[in-house]
Amino acid sequence: MKLLKKLTFWIFIAVFFVSQSTMANPKSLNRTMDITVYPISLIVGRVPLRFSFAVADRVALGINLAGVFFGLGESKVLGVSGGVDAKFYLTGRVYEDGWYARPGVFAGYLDIARVNGAHVGLDVAAGYGWVWASGFSLDLGLALDYGHWFAKHDTAGIKNFGLFGFTPLLDLNLGFAF
Repeated sequence: MKLLKKLTFWIFIAVFFVSQSTMANPKSLNRTMDITVYPISLIVGRVPLRFSFAVADRVALGINLAGVFFGLGESKVLGVSGGVDAKFYLTGRVYEDGWYARPGVFAGYLDIARVNGAHVGLDVAAGYGWVWASGFSLDLGLALDYGHWFAKHDTAGIKNFGLFGFTPLLDLNLGFAF
């Protein structure tokens, strides 16, 4: 009888720890993909989506696409952009809680009130990311973008001018890892 009690006790303990480590812990789910959105851009009509997939134990490659659709009266902003980035997980595996650094490049086309042109740039972001057992993910950090915009002409008739500079940003991304 004592042997049966001990065996039952140890089986219960083993089942408990195995179930906790494989079901409740998102670190053991081996997620390999993630889809995120930058919700702050939605306020100004920019719809940014990022699809990423794991390429190594601590690195994910991201493909970024964004559409810009904003109008206020007769002023309209239309555009499209895309880019690639690499997200390095500094304190854990891909799609787990931890610190990250993410450099990237982007390019696109914008039409702002009949001024149109291309833009290119580099960006780098760093912060902390959370991934829940459900797959919901949240990244919070800081980013710095360097962009250059080449315009064909403006309403005053000036041809071929450019704007460039650094932009500090809040890196806030909501998503789902699977």
